[in-house]
Amino acid sequence: SVGFKLILLRMISTTNAIRFNYLAVLGCGLGYVLAPKQTMDSFGSTHANYTSDQGLLCLQWCAQGCFALAFVLMAVAQVDFKAQKKVLQYLMVAQFYALYLTLKAHPAIGQEIPWGGVILNGISIALAIVACYVSPAPKKKDA
Repeated sequence: SVGFKLILLRMISTTNAIRFNYLAVLGCGLGYVLAPKQTMDSFGSTHANYTSDQGLLCLQWCAQGCFALAFVLMAVAQVDFKAQKKVLQYLMVAQFYALYLTLKAHPAIGQEIPWGGVILNGISIALAIVACYVSPAPKKKDA
Protein backbone atom coordinates (compact mmCIF):
# COMPACT_ATOMS: atom_id res chain seq x y z
CA SER A 1 0.00 0.00 0.00
CA VAL A 2 2.83 2.39 0.88
CA GLY A 3 4.67 1.43 -2.31
CA PHE A 4 1.57 2.14 -4.42
CA LYS A 5 1.13 5.56 -2.79
CA LEU A 6 4.77 6.40 -3.46
CA ILE A 7 4.43 5.38 -7.11
CA LEU A 8 1.27 7.47 -7.42
CA LEU A 9 2.93 10.48 -5.81
CA ARG A 10 5.92 10.20 -8.14
CA MET A 11 3.52 10.24 -11.10
CA ILE A 12 2.22 13.60 -9.85
CA SER A 13 5.52 15.31 -10.52
CA THR A 14 6.18 18.95 -11.29
CA THR A 15 6.87 17.93 -14.90
CA ASN A 16 3.51 16.18 -15.25
CA ALA A 17 1.64 19.03 -13.54
CA ILE A 18 3.21 21.44 -16.03
CA ARG A 19 2.35 19.11 -18.92
CA PHE A 20 -1.29 19.04 -17.79
CA ASN A 21 -1.32 22.84 -17.73
CA TYR A 22 0.22 23.32 -21.16
CA LEU A 23 -2.18 20.82 -22.70
CA ALA A 24 -5.15 22.58 -21.07
CA VAL A 25 -3.99 26.03 -22.22
CA LEU A 26 -3.17 24.75 -25.71
CA GLY A 27 -6.64 23.18 -25.92
CA CYS A 28 -8.23 26.45 -24.86
CA GLY A 29 -6.29 28.36 -27.52
CA LEU A 30 -7.29 25.84 -30.19
CA GLY A 31 -10.90 26.17 -29.06
CA TYR A 32 -10.75 29.95 -29.52
CA VAL A 33 -9.43 29.48 -33.06
CA LEU A 34 -11.37 26.45 -34.31
CA ALA A 35 -14.69 26.71 -32.45
CA PRO A 36 -14.92 30.15 -30.79
CA LYS A 37 -18.68 30.23 -30.17
CA GLN A 38 -18.79 26.69 -28.76
CA THR A 39 -15.73 27.38 -26.60
CA MET A 40 -17.21 30.55 -25.15
CA ASP A 41 -20.59 28.88 -24.65
CA SER A 42 -18.86 26.07 -22.74
CA PHE A 43 -17.37 28.72 -20.42
CA GLY A 44 -20.85 30.03 -19.70
CA SER A 45 -20.23 33.22 -21.68
CA THR A 46 -23.09 33.35 -24.16
CA HIS A 47 -22.83 37.04 -25.06
CA ALA A 48 -23.69 37.58 -28.73
CA ASN A 49 -20.68 39.87 -29.20
CA TYR A 50 -18.33 36.86 -29.34
CA THR A 51 -19.54 36.11 -32.85
CA SER A 52 -19.01 39.67 -34.14
CA ASP A 53 -15.87 40.54 -36.10
CA GLN A 54 -14.49 42.43 -33.08
CA GLY A 55 -15.34 39.59 -30.71
CA LEU A 56 -13.67 37.02 -32.95
CA LEU A 57 -10.59 39.22 -33.26
CA CYS A 58 -10.44 39.49 -29.47
CA LEU A 59 -10.62 35.70 -29.21
CA GLN A 60 -7.77 35.39 -31.73
CA TRP A 61 -5.63 37.54 -29.42
CA CYS A 62 -6.71 35.40 -26.45
CA ALA A 63 -5.67 32.34 -28.45
CA GLN A 64 -2.28 33.92 -29.14
CA GLY A 65 -1.80 34.42 -25.39
CA CYS A 66 -2.81 30.81 -24.73
CA PHE A 67 -0.33 29.55 -27.34
CA ALA A 68 2.45 31.72 -25.90
CA LEU A 69 1.82 30.41 -22.38
CA ALA A 70 1.58 26.81 -23.61
CA PHE A 71 4.93 27.10 -25.43
CA VAL A 72 6.62 28.66 -22.39
CA LEU A 73 5.27 25.84 -20.22
CA MET A 74 6.55 23.29 -22.76
CA ALA A 75 10.02 24.75 -22.25
CA VAL A 76 9.60 24.76 -18.46
CA ALA A 77 8.71 21.05 -18.57
CA GLN A 78 12.32 20.45 -19.69
CA VAL A 79 14.13 22.28 -16.86
CA ASP A 80 15.04 21.11 -13.37
CA PHE A 81 12.71 20.45 -10.44
CA LYS A 82 13.51 23.65 -8.55
CA ALA A 83 12.63 25.87 -11.54
CA GLN A 84 9.48 23.86 -12.31
CA LYS A 85 8.35 24.15 -8.70
CA LYS A 86 8.79 27.93 -8.76
CA VAL A 87 6.81 28.24 -12.01
CA LEU A 88 3.99 26.10 -10.60
CA GLN A 89 3.89 28.22 -7.44
CA TYR A 90 3.44 31.40 -9.47
CA LEU A 91 1.01 29.70 -11.87
CA MET A 92 -1.17 28.75 -8.88
CA VAL A 93 -1.71 32.45 -8.16
CA ALA A 94 -3.15 32.94 -11.65
CA GLN A 95 -5.25 29.78 -11.30
CA PHE A 96 -6.68 30.91 -7.97
CA TYR A 97 -7.65 34.20 -9.65
CA ALA A 98 -9.27 32.27 -12.52
CA LEU A 99 -11.14 30.18 -9.96
CA TYR A 100 -12.31 33.38 -8.27
CA LEU A 101 -13.53 34.73 -11.63
CA THR A 102 -15.47 31.56 -12.39
CA LEU A 103 -17.14 31.54 -8.96
CA LYS A 104 -17.72 35.27 -8.39
CA ALA A 105 -17.42 37.37 -11.55
CA HIS A 106 -19.74 35.33 -13.77
CA PRO A 107 -22.64 35.34 -11.26
CA ALA A 108 -22.08 39.06 -10.59
CA ILE A 109 -23.07 39.86 -14.19
CA GLY A 110 -25.96 37.40 -14.26
CA GLN A 111 -24.19 34.45 -15.86
CA GLU A 112 -24.12 30.90 -14.57
CA ILE A 113 -20.98 29.53 -12.97
CA PRO A 114 -18.92 27.82 -15.70
CA TRP A 115 -18.29 24.53 -13.92
CA GLY A 116 -15.80 23.40 -16.55
CA GLY A 117 -13.56 26.28 -15.51
CA VAL A 118 -14.01 25.44 -11.85
CA ILE A 119 -13.07 21.80 -12.47
CA LEU A 120 -10.12 22.58 -14.77
CA ASN A 121 -8.61 25.19 -12.45
CA GLY A 122 -9.30 23.02 -9.41
CA ILE A 123 -7.45 20.07 -10.97
CA SER A 124 -4.54 22.33 -11.98
CA ILE A 125 -4.26 23.76 -8.47
CA ALA A 126 -4.51 20.32 -6.83
CA LEU A 127 -1.83 18.86 -9.13
CA ALA A 128 0.47 21.81 -8.42
CA ILE A 129 0.01 21.52 -4.65
CA VAL A 130 0.69 17.79 -4.66
CA ALA A 131 3.65 18.13 -7.06
CA CYS A 132 5.23 21.00 -5.11
CA TYR A 133 4.52 20.04 -1.51
CA VAL A 134 3.61 16.35 -1.24
CA SER A 135 5.40 14.32 -3.93
CA PRO A 136 9.04 13.54 -3.27
CA ALA A 137 11.59 15.61 -5.16
CA PRO A 138 13.35 13.66 -7.89
CA LYS A 139 16.69 12.12 -7.01
CA LYS A 140 19.75 14.02 -8.19
CA LYS A 141 21.43 12.46 -11.21
CA ASP A 142 25.15 11.83 -11.01
CA ALA A 143 27.16 14.02 -13.34
